[in-house]
Amino acid sequence: MATEIQYPTDDDLKLIADSWGAIISRTFPPSDPPAKVDDMAVGTRFTYEFYQHLFESNPEVRSMFPDIEAQSDALAGILGVVINNGDNLASLKTAVLNLGYRHGHQYNVTPAQYDAVGANLVKTIKEWCEAQQKWDDEMTAAWVKVYTILAGWMIEGQALESPVD
Repeated sequence: MATEIQYPTDDDLKLIADSWGAIISRTFPPSDPPAKVDDMAVGTRFTYEFYQHLFESNPEVRSMFPDIEAQSDALAGILGVVINNGDNLASLKTAVLNLGYRHGHQYNVTPAQYDAVGANLVKTIKEWCEAQQKWDDEMTAAWVKVYTILAGWMIEGQALESPVD
């Protein structure tokens, strides 16, 4: 029997939107000496930092990402789509299944690696929001709820014989 998906509540969606707003509104003084992150859009800089956390805790996955800047930019875009469609996550299921299919069949991501991704994503969100005093345990629960849905669909997509039309 399939487990019923617990979609985010309106309160969860507000917490997620508020935390994402804190992330993308964050400002930084210029680095001295200048660093490559100085020229990145804030969302890309956030996801770049997420990948740094992921690689520190799971160095074995580093080789899966030959162009971390492009990957960071892509993930920032995906997070934006998820946040903008939070009130209708089900509308993203086909796209997420196909993303999971690609991750499993082209990049050899294992289902177990999604736990590390989720933990490091929430860790990075928390760090960025705490820097602006915009974090609480309810935000953790809201992000975990959304990530659990998306990771479940990606894992489901990995098991497919072919992408979904």
